[in-house]
Amino acid sequence: MTALVAFCLALASQGLTVWVLGSTAPANHVRPIIAATVTLLTWLFNEAILDALPSRLHVALLSTGMWIQCLKTFDDLCLSRLSFESTSPSFTNRASFGVSNLWNMRGIGTSKQISQIPPWSSQTPSLVPSRSLELKRHARNAIITYLILDVFAAQPPPDPNMISPQKEHLLTRIGQVGPEEIIFRFFAIFSFWL
Repeated sequence: MTALVAFCLALASQGLTVWVLGSTAPANHVRPIIAATVTLLTWLFNEAILDALPSRLHVALLSTGMWIQCLKTFDDLCLSRLSFESTSPSFTNRASFGVSNLWNMRGIGTSKQISQIPPWSSQTPSLVPSRSLELKRHARNAIITYLILDVFAAQPPPDPNMISPQKEHLLTRIGQVGPEEIIFRFFAIFSFWL
């Protein structure tokens, strides 16, 4: 598959999420079906992007982002049942609500907002942090995270003996695990969660 196919799958997934968030009631029975469809589209996207991109770092970043979006969609549609609450029937308002909530992980500006978030207002500059400062902070964090992942990806490959298929299972061969493998596993897990 090509990158264009992957892009179309991602666009379809995002479009379905926007449509359902902006135009269906919280108890609508189509929501779980759309959540399952978004999951399928995410899985197909991952298959397509794996074939389309040579860089495993970029594949990992895009794949992770799509799975995060898939989980966010499931949360919005099925668990928290987020929906458009205004009385305005305007398509533009509904679409804007759907798009603004695609990556609104903390529910800012919705009835499902996570606590401990300062209010946002472009008319009241005294409210801190301002939207621009928060966006700059997120952009900085994203760039630094990408650079850290790039450094990880640029490292030489690990010793093939340490990651051989025979060493995948830990509990079935606990008596054969040596200190070198324990140290390797510790740093592999630590770097993954970093």
